[in-house]
Amino acid sequence: MSPKLRFRPKLGVSLRNVSLRNLLIVGGALTLLVASLAAGSWVGYGWWQDRSVASARDDSTIVAKRTVEGMFGYDYHTIDDQMKKVTGDMTPDFKADWMKVTNSVLAPGAKDKELVVQATVVETGVISSSADHTEIMIFLNQKSSGKDASKGTYDASRLRVKMDHKGGHWLVADVNPI
Repeated sequence: MSPKLRFRPKLGVSLRNVSLRNLLIVGGALTLLVASLAAGSWVGYGWWQDRSVASARDDSTIVAKRTVEGMFGYDYHTIDDQMKKVTGDMTPDFKADWMKVTNSVLAPGAKDKELVVQATVVETGVISSSADHTEIMIFLNQKSSGKDASKGTYDASRLRVKMDHKGGHWLVADVNPI
């Protein structure tokens, strides 16, 4: 009989065989990996947030300009239909307030004096902006004429327009003269 040889392969690594130097290298590499992932995430989130705010500024300014020109520029023949179209870009609360003013003051006065008012946004500027709310300064010129031609006017106004992003759309939440 021949003696039996026992062969046991080493499948695991014993901590006795790992040097402190190797542990420090692996630990340092893991620390760098975690730090790099954290920094990349932070930079990526900042970039995404900046893009969201820039998009909010641009998109809300377009809607504010269009809505303000529709609110403050009108023809006495079509004021009722025009104001209904303009309110599509308003929050429900502001729409209700605006329609009260339109129906009780603006439309009756425009029809009585046969007013035609041209409103032109001359310039806009963003006062503050986030991804879902902006405040915009609008410089508005209005040229009006009516049945009394001698009483035509040319007015310049500054307006603070508050915009909210709801349901995927920018809506006018408030308009105040400055």
